[in-house]
Amino acid sequence: TVGLTPTTLFLLAIIGSGFNANAQCTGCTTNITGLSTSNYLIPAGVKLCISSTGTVTGLIAVNGGTLCNQGTINNARVLVYNGGLFSNFNLADIDSLLIQDNNSYYTNWGTSIHVRFSSITGSVANNYMNLTTDYLGDSLGNINNSGDLKINFNFYNTYNGVFNNFKYLKIFGSFYNSNGGTVSTNCKVDVVQNFYNSAILKGATGGCGGFNIAGFSANTGTVGISGSPIDICDASSSSFDANSGNITNATFCTCSNNCTPMVGIKEVSQNSITQTIFPNPCSQKCITEYNETISSVNLFNELGQIVKASVSISENKVEINSQNLKAGIYFIEATSASGKVDRQKFIVE
Repeated sequence: TVGLTPTTLFLLAIIGSGFNANAQCTGCTTNITGLSTSNYLIPAGVKLCISSTGTVTGLIAVNGGTLCNQGTINNARVLVYNGGLFSNFNLADIDSLLIQDNNSYYTNWGTSIHVRFSSITGSVANNYMNLTTDYLGDSLGNINNSGDLKINFNFYNTYNGVFNNFKYLKIFGSFYNSNGGTVSTNCKVDVVQNFYNSAILKGATGGCGGFNIAGFSANTGTVGISGSPIDICDASSSSFDANSGNITNATFCTCSNNCTPMVGIKEVSQNSITQTIFPNPCSQKCITEYNETISSVNLFNELGQIVKASVSISENKVEINSQNLKAGIYFIEATSASGKVDRQKFIVE
């Protein structure tokens, strides 16, 4: 690692004002084990790891390399670009996070807090756990939210951004979807202030998501498409307060969807159905036992991408054959017959 250039410092300056502390970051070029106030530039071929005892407070620019956090990132600014990768497994309290371009990834399996968060021009961000941010957007690349998400102020999806929501989302400010953006949800979204849509808004295929709008609502875009029902509930109207757009396959004021609002920001832990996973790490197979019958299972790699492996389900027991998986960090997401979802980390040696 080397010091940041003036150009990189400028880029970081303009972008804004635990899952498991024992998660393992493998293949590290540099490992931080204590407090570091330095700035870091991470080029291609370099993997900077923050251990469970490490804390970084400086600026971080991931320029094609990899940042893996199993410790603490505190009040830092993080820029990920040129195909860089950022995986968070514990606590990331970030002043500004920008995922800048194609093939750049951010995956959160821990607890993340951002003052400002943007994913732009083709980048991908995946959230699976607790994420709190003051502002989300300006322009979005492709963001997939499968965890608990709380936005303290406004949500912006613009310039062909794609936002896919699969969990309860609460926006304490206003919602803006414009300039070719697409927002899809199969869960409930609470908007405390106002709602403005001039692009595409839909429910996820196979689900029925809904918006609960407390303030003024206006639509000049497209709401709902065939096969993707969506529900709109406006506190002041049986429809939108103002509409000159297209509405298809939408219901109003029933707020019917299959999602339970989170209490605080702890929905996943409250719904936990896990008993144990063993052995971990595993070299050939892992067995996970739950306290409820399991209906489906997905496996994810460190980037949040679904991977294929031999998985067998027998009531409350899941067996994973890991022989064909590369060494590294993986996650098992299990859904019970009652609809509860649990995620666990396991390591393949």
